Amino acid sequence: MSVETSEGFLSEIGSQALATGSYMPPPTVLQQIDAVADADVVKAAKKFVSGKKSMTASGNLGHTPFLDEL
Repeated sequence: MSVETSEGFLSEIGSQALATGSYMPPPTVLQQIDAVADADVVKAAKKFVSGKKSMTASGNLGHTPFLDEL
């Protein structure tokens, strides 16, 4: 784990602060993960699969199918 050294711990604090604007200690992160219920995962999955679909492609697009053909 990167927080086992002083340098790793400070790096973790800095990374979190840059990404989220605050620092959350590992035990708090683990508590939040443990608090996720099955229903939360199902709700997120339903939202993901029912959302508007999109596609991207690059390179030679001559044989690229349309989104509705996938």
